[in-house]
Amino acid sequence: MKKSPFRWHTSWSGIVLSDDNLMLPNTWDFVLEYEIVTDELYFKDIAMQRLDFMIHEKFDSSIWTNFSNVWCNDFYNRMNSYMITLPEDPYDSLIAAVAMLKAQAITRGAFEIHGCTIISKLGYAVENVIDIEETAQMVNSIDAQSVLGGDPWFLREDAGFTDILHYEGKDAKIAKEQESWDVYKLNWDYYNQLENSEPVIPLQRAKRSQWTPTVIKGGADDHEA
Repeated sequence: MKKSPFRWHTSWSGIVLSDDNLMLPNTWDFVLEYEIVTDELYFKDIAMQRLDFMIHEKFDSSIWTNFSNVWCNDFYNRMNSYMITLPEDPYDSLIAAVAMLKAQAITRGAFEIHGCTIISKLGYAVENVIDIEETAQMVNSIDAQSVLGGDPWFLREDAGFTDILHYEGKDAKIAKEQESWDVYKLNWDYYNQLENSEPVIPLQRAKRSQWTPTVIKGGADDHEA
């Protein structure tokens, strides 16, 4: 792993929904290693606030599960809980991988992500150390784009953090959360506008259960409930 000048320490709690229909509370400690590749102060601030948003507004208290888990449809239609889907079962290494890839996507041009470590209570406090190149190979090996119906949330630069497979009758559809960073005043050009020249960037708290998804029709044969 490339030596990084900066290490960002954070943590969050959530629930793992396994394919065995078990809901397991868990806490993750996460360290992101990166370097700053911009001289623009506001870009650095916005990049850090996007990372903070990802952890504390999206990851914290969320349910983590396999994209193809049969309970995704019920949670999507009946519950307000925020569910984050993965292309395979929610093991620590895969959670770290998608977190790192999303971090890379949403800070592109400001930070260069090198790697991360993750520790969870369910994982016997074993530290997983993952390099960014290893992460890309991991995701490619499970063909995440095909599994999640196009660009998955962790490869997109928007403020969306999940893709949900659900059904309307027998029709399978994929709801992609694709919010703009403008909604949270965390777009890169926010401070290029004269009316937004204040030096302090207030973090806008997200309303987690009220996102409007982009719906893409899928095939029931491709995604079985």
